[in-house]
Amino acid sequence: MLLEAQVFVGEGEAAIRAHFADHALIAALGLRSIVNVPVLLGGVCRGTVNFLWPAAAITPGRRAMAGLLGLVVAADWAVHVQ
Repeated sequence: MLLEAQVFVGEGEAAIRAHFADHALIAALGLRSIVNVPVLLGGVCRGTVNFLWPAAAITPGRRAMAGLLGLVVAADWAVHVQ
């Protein structure tokens, strides 16, 4: 995800277990879906903004909201990261 600057969407406990070493902690918190949005500055991925939900499926609205909030973070990082 970071190298390709792609949004990662993981729905359900199996997807989280397959992609995250701390999957047991995530499950213990009652979280079953995730969207990781890369934060790009100058075409370089500087980090991610991660959204987790208790629902196993991610609605299109939540996916869109995660993408928009990623843009907000990128704008803030552009001001503060050198």
